[in-house]
Amino acid sequence: MKKNLKKVSVAISVFVLTFALLSAAPSFAHMSIKTNGNSIKAGDSSTIWLRVGHGCKDADGKEISTTRVSVVVPREAGTPKAEHRDGWDVTLTPQGEKDSTGTFDSYLVNWQAKPGFSVAPGTFSDFGVQVKWGKTPGKIWLDGAQDCLVASSQVQSVAISAGKANAGKRFQLTQGESVIKSVTLDKYGNATVRTSVTTGDLMLMNKTKMVKATITPTVTGTPAKTYYLKWTTRDGSTVTTADTETSSAPSITTTE
Repeated sequence: MKKNLKKVSVAISVFVLTFALLSAAPSFAHMSIKTNGNSIKAGDSSTIWLRVGHGCKDADGKEISTTRVSVVVPREAGTPKAEHRDGWDVTLTPQGEKDSTGTFDSYLVNWQAKPGFSVAPGTFSDFGVQVKWGKTPGKIWLDGAQDCLVASSQVQSVAISAGKANAGKRFQLTQGESVIKSVTLDKYGNATVRTSVTTGDLMLMNKTKMVKATITPTVTGTPAKTYYLKWTTRDGSTVTTADTETSSAPSITTTE
């Protein structure tokens, strides 16, 4: 009998301990909170990391690199200090009103990737924030967001048609008195020239003489597009539109 009671007592102890650990642990959304063993005790200072586990997906389901990461740190986590990251610009923007201690309602922490930097598809990255937990234990939500930029593939050019009489000849494409580029026409008297100058009075010149030609600006390829992930819901729901997925916000529960 005593042996059975001892087994029951051990089982209850394990259950209570497991429940306490689960209650104190951060919830794991697609953007999750990592404490790496740092304090989650109410009133303590601590450092947490927002883990970006994946990028956005385009209309074809292809994962795209993350180029901006942000998190809203509420008053219950104090005035945050954001981790420096090479290749990323970081800003801290107070939001709302100050309380008697000088702490705002919340703070927007934003990391913006510089050209050539991102969280690449198939990888993850952690973004650190120093916080100070409020004195009252409880659940703290940290709304997050990611921007994923698809770079422009557009190419600007001008199409030139000057007739077969000018086939194989070399001229200058000009705008006003400025020479944009020297152009050699093909056997049909045509050419396509890549240039960022596609507007204004474009002319085809043979030294100082204007050549009769049709000059048509063209743009090929697709423009830049940004897709978004927003981690803001409280009920576990997910809403997806053409360019935005909204899903569960990460949270952490502080302890006594």
